Amino acid sequence: MTDTNAILDEIESASGERQPWDQRPDESPKDYARFNAYRMQPPGQRSKRQALIETVKGGDDSGYELSGPYYEMTRRFEWDKRVAAWDRHQVEQRLANEQQERLDARRVRREQMQTSLALLDALIADAKEAGNSSEARLLLGERRLYLAELRREHGDEITKVEKVDPNQTIDVTIPGLNDDDEG
Repeated sequence: MTDTNAILDEIESASGERQPWDQRPDESPKDYARFNAYRMQPPGQRSKRQALIETVKGGDDSGYELSGPYYEMTRRFEWDKRVAAWDRHQVEQRLANEQQERLDARRVRREQMQTSLALLDALIADAKEAGNSSEARLLLGERRLYLAELRREHGDEITKVEKVDPNQTIDVTIPGLNDDDEG
């Protein structure tokens, strides 16, 4: 219970503003502890009875009956409304985290593609230096293999590859590669 309260206090103080699931001014520490026990139960499996048992009897429900005043207290402090706000907050947090993970993955993928294209540019420069010799044809073959690998690695993000000539640059179009937006 202490660990849960410490985590909850950290969450609440991080936002700096009062949240619906915060302790209310007229809510006793004991009642708030019961609410937190209820709030931390998995959605869809919450039990006001179990919250009381956890905080009063340490999880032992033998011979313990709930009273009307307890249920009145849960209504007065709007447990259902507060826990619904908590659940929405958790979903919003999860979605924000997933979005950030997608942006981070895209950023990493973009950096990998830029590195790959820089290596490809180096191969093109080597081919230009070699001219029309057999070395140039060998480098051309390597570039074609490299382009095929780049397409396999990045899939449909590479939308266009122009025909390769050992004396010309390769035009590779990758949407968003140089865009400033991360969307």
